[in-house]
Amino acid sequence: MDHLRRMRRRPSIPMPLEEFSDLADQADPAMQAMQSMSTEAAIRLIGTLPRDQAEAVLLRAVMGLDAAMAGQVLGKRSGAVRTAAYRGLRRLADRLRQAEVELSGGAAAVDERGVTSDEAAALRSVR
Repeated sequence: MDHLRRMRRRPSIPMPLEEFSDLADQADPAMQAMQSMSTEAAIRLIGTLPRDQAEAVLLRAVMGLDAAMAGQVLGKRSGAVRTAAYRGLRRLADRLRQAEVELSGGAAAVDERGVTSDEAAALRSVR
């Protein structure tokens, strides 16, 4: 009896499997892996910032919140959040520039924060 009720509520229509082949994900797995590595490297690099700057950068640049909303989340004024995000992004840009110089030198050096020039190159592609 339950089976009949279920069949009336959720009728199924038999379809050949070939019709579902168009629904497969067309994304390139290699590209997805590179984006994942870039994201991990970016988060790791943001983690090297002072706490207030890292929080502001994550909320403003990564999450896309405006300064007022990020300020509510952090319990700070919107101006303080904008300043912290600006300083954090400027510090990240300086580190990326420094890593680019090291990368152009040919050596895969590691900076004082543990970011390799390969990670910096991956982060450059994210920018």
